This record gives sequence, C-alpha cells and structure tokens, in this order.
Amino acid sequence: MRSLQFRLSSLVVVLVLAGGIPIGLIAQAKPDWLIPIWAILGALAGGVGAVAVGIWLRPLQRLRAGVEQLAGGNLETRVPPTGFDEVGHLTRAFNSLGESLLEKERVERAFGRFASDYVVNRVLEDESLAPGAEREVTILFADIRSFTLLSEGMKAPDVVALLNEVFQLASDCILDRGGTLDKFMGDAVMAWFGAPAPLANHARPAVEAARALQRALAERNAALGKDEPEVRMGVGIHTGPVVVGTIGSRQRSDFTAIGDSVNVAQRLGDLADPGEILVSEAVWRRVREDVALSFAGARSLSGRRAQVHVYRAQEGVPAVASPEANS
Repeated sequence: MRSLQFRLSSLVVVLVLAGGIPIGLIAQAKPDWLIPIWAILGALAGGVGAVAVGIWLRPLQRLRAGVEQLAGGNLETRVPPTGFDEVGHLTRAFNSLGESLLEKERVERAFGRFASDYVVNRVLEDESLAPGAEREVTILFADIRSFTLLSEGMKAPDVVALLNEVFQLASDCILDRGGTLDKFMGDAVMAWFGAPAPLANHARPAVEAARALQRALAERNAALGKDEPEVRMGVGIHTGPVVVGTIGSRQRSDFTAIGDSVNVAQRLGDLADPGEILVSEAVWRRVREDVALSFAGARSLSGRRAQVHVYRAQEGVPAVASPEANS
C-alpha cells in the first residue's frame, strides 16, 4: 500500500510540474498520502522561485549599477544584454543612450570652445554631420605676416601672450558674425561660415569678419606703446564645397572642414599682403552687390594649373565687374 502511495505521489508531483494536473484539483483532495506531495511541491516551488527571482534580478542589478556609473560621469560604461525580453530591450536602450552621451561629449569637447552655443547645438542635433557631410561654405584664412621676424628676440611667454591676444581679436570678429573657428595653426587661424548653422549668404559675413579683424588690428597697432610689436595679417577667403564633420579617431577627433576649397582659401591667404583681404571670384559673385571689392588680377595659386581671378576688399573702393562679365 505504501509503495503504491509513493508511486502515486511521485506521479502527481511530475504531472503537476508538467502542467498535467491543476494544483487546485489536488487541493480538493484530502488523503493523508497527499501530505508529502504538498511538502515536495512547496519545497520545489520555493527553490524554483528563488532561482527564477535570482535569474531575473541579476540583469536588473547590473543595469542599475550601469545607470549609477553613467550618472556618476562614466559615459563609457555598458551593460551586456542577456536576452530579448523586456530587460534585454531596456539594456540595449541604456547602451544606446550611453553612446549618444559619449558622442555628445566628444563633440562638445572638440568643438565647444570654437563656436557659439547655437552652432554647437546644431552639431549635436544634425546627425549627418557626425560622419562628415558635404556642404557649401565660405572659408577664411588669416595669417600673421612676418611672424618669425616679429617674434625674434621675444621670450616664449611673450610670444604666446601675443598670439593669444591676436587670436582673441580674430575669434571675436568671426564668432560675432556666425562663423566657426576650425583651428589655430602656428600663427594662422582658419574659420568657415555656413555650417553647421545655415547662413543665407555665408560669403558676406566672412568678408565682414575679415574687414572687422583688419580694423581691430589697426586700432590695436595705433594704441601701442613704444617698442611694442605691431601685428598685421593677410586674409584669404573662398567659397566652395567641403566635407564638414567630426574627423579623427576615438581617442582624438576634431570638428573640421576638408576639401580643395580649403586649399584655395589658404593659398589666397598666402598671397595677401599685410593688412590685405583677397577673395576668390566665387566670393565676389556672392557679395558684389553689398561689399566694395576691386579686381586684383589673375593669380597663380600653388598646386593649381589654371589662374584664378582675385579681388581685393578695401574700404571705400567701389565694386567692379568681373573681367569675364566684361568680355
């Protein structure tokens, strides 16, 4: 009899665990031999429940730890997804958020000091700029003339102080007119207008920024004391297509513009005399109705076969037609 009861008990446990017998049906039965079944089921339920809760809680605990690290400033923390359930989807969303925050920090770190808050926000909002997007912009290069001679005999801290003073003037003139500072290169500054913040006619504020810079330098030089060095800059400006975006490695990246148009602007800056602003015909076509320019002739630019028409921006000089327009 006891052997039969034991076999029946074992069968009931198996069937219950397999889902073959509803627990409620067993609850209605009163035989004493069912008491061991309840004990077994209770023990099994407790063990299975503890294991299930542990399995379910561990991913949540890892996710919680990741959130705490992210909130503490560790933007590189990630949590391995454990499956495709709700917790797994939530973990993937957390990792995606971490990537977005890390990319935002990279952009702000590489770009935040060189543009207005509005321009930085445009970079963060425009996802197409991250890998690099082709845009038409106006590039400005400004270079201190005879800097080697100028800095000869100066102490290194004085040279740094002079560069910082001049670059601050340039930065103010560029940023106040919606431009983006790309980089400082030795004694030169590169900037561009028209991206990431759109400008209807980005050539005009570029020329205005260059003229404002030359006026600011003239005022600075006029206020100098005895034996203080004068600073003069040559400026080149060109409008054309470039690739604008975050370029570099995971460890170090810059928000910059790349393309032949950058080279043209730099070559024009090399040609400019101290205090002079030279612009390409592409710029002239966009600003001729508003900015006084004079034709400076056809010039050869380093690395280019064909000559380019160059124009000089000067105060009080009437606008002129392009030689092509007169032919």
